[in-house]
Amino acid sequence: MTIIDLKIGSLATIDRIDGADDFTNRLADMGLGPQVPVRVIRVAPGGSPYLLKINDFYISIRRDDAARIRVVSA
Repeated sequence: MTIIDLKIGSLATIDRIDGADDFTNRLADMGLGPQVPVRVIRVAPGGSPYLLKINDFYISIRRDDAARIRVVSA
């Protein structure tokens, strides 16, 4: 399951991030990594971007990036 499979308001834990090292490093710089809880707050009407809550802050990521983040339901 990926972030795009979650419903708005759903809480999940990141399992892994698929992609090249530069992509995973960029997300790690934003606080996204394995075992991090993530909540989907909002999805734009066109399906991108996704507004996520990570710990105590919010980030916005593209749908393509959200599709690479594997999660497990909390």
